Amino acid sequence: MPHLQAALSGDSTHPAAPRTAEEIAADAASAVAARATLLHLHAFDDDGRESLAAGPVGRMLRAVRAACPGVPLNVTTFAAIVPDARPSTCSE
Repeated sequence: MPHLQAALSGDSTHPAAPRTAEEIAADAASAVAARATLLHLHAFDDDGRESLAAGPVGRMLRAVRAACPGVPLNVTTFAAIVPDARPSTCSE
């Protein structure tokens, strides 16, 4: 059976794009109800900035898991979200 992936948010400034864990979870549930079988997710901090930090990602994942149990999820790992992901001890 083919998968239908729904990408719910990301690098978008549209005012209707979900930003809070609860908004993302509600949109995820709607996507699954419309037959999405895989969800691609982006987390956002309390200021609405895209984040890879454990707190925002964890809150978002818990909310989506509660709304969509058993649905496969993937969270972005887009490097541009973190301005400089190199450890401070690296040198060139």
